[in-house]
Amino acid sequence: MKYCIDLQKTSILDDVDEITIDYDRKNLNIIKYIQERPQKRFILNILDLTESLEYKDIEKLNAIYEENSDINFAIKLPMYYEILDELLPTLKVPFFFQKVVTNWEDFLGYISLGVSDIYIGEDLGFELDKVSKIAKEHNIQIRTFPNIVQTQWKYTSSLKSFFIRPEDVELYEQYIDVLEFWGDRHKQPTFYKIYAIDKKWYGDLQEIITGFSAKLDSKFTIPRFSEKRVRCGRSCLKGGICQLCDRIEELSKTLEKADIVVDYKKKKEDEVNG
Repeated sequence: MKYCIDLQKTSILDDVDEITIDYDRKNLNIIKYIQERPQKRFILNILDLTESLEYKDIEKLNAIYEENSDINFAIKLPMYYEILDELLPTLKVPFFFQKVVTNWEDFLGYISLGVSDIYIGEDLGFELDKVSKIAKEHNIQIRTFPNIVQTQWKYTSSLKSFFIRPEDVELYEQYIDVLEFWGDRHKQPTFYKIYAIDKKWYGDLQEIITGFSAKLDSKFTIPRFSEKRVRCGRSCLKGGICQLCDRIEELSKTLEKADIVVDYKKKKEDEVNG
């Protein structure tokens, strides 16, 4: 799994794979900073599309990309507008949109625009086998925010909404390429440590996942919870009989009462040993 955080003063900048920088045309040091770090991929975040089109920022960045074979960056645009239709096909620089894609129509539409990456969430987070297959066929990276409950309807059960626990990153990395962290940028190093280094959270998921309303202690939750969710299609919301999330929650509470902690390390050893 690759990780992306915003540019800031933190020791983990050397560890992450991608760094996001809010693009400022007046800051002449940005390109130099990128050139000095060829091992990193940089995401230049365009904050004001109208202004950037007026000053031809995108065309200028595209020219810089074409003229420098040793430079590694992509442009992140706020969202798709028809005004971009003539410009996008001319770009050689990788580009994608800030908007999180939650349905198949938008997903396929973004692919047709030639994007390099796509943020996915909500329903698509439950069809990752299909999403990943199509993305790989088009050489597109799938990105998401693991630490926030992603759902259209605020009263939908948190357990039936899209999010990713730290313990499940290894499972999801076969479908998702890059993780970013939702919320205050200064908390991103902490989330990086939890997800990328510790790879576990021994506590209530409400403490690390924004909008999570259920009482669920991650250390009492069995792995099958996510193994099913990556491809279940949220059948429970479409009249299906699956009640896995509810059963996992009940089992978690039973394990918590008995003080039986799920041993993920043993599970991995069993998988290795067959």
